[in-house]
Amino acid sequence: YIGVVNRSQKDIDGKKDIKAALEAERKFFLSHPGYRHFADKMGTPRLQQVLNQAQLLALDKEAEEYRGYRPDDPSRKTKQLLQSV
Repeated sequence: YIGVVNRSQKDIDGKKDIKAALEAERKFFLSHPGYRHFADKMGTPRLQQVLNQAQLLALDKEAEEYRGYRPDDPSRKTKQLLQSV
């Protein structure tokens, strides 16, 4: 789990920009007694980092399929046919 602090409707109506919201989020986690000991593992930037890593792993897994690609491989032709259907 990764905790984040979103902008409230009041913040949005008051035109609080993203940079200010991220700074407020960082200050919240650093000052809160329940979160300050692992504040570096909380917040929107951490969430972005984790999601990007997951996406890279998924892309790497997909790319792995093509590293040993042989167009004449019969199993490849069957798999491609099934994906097309």
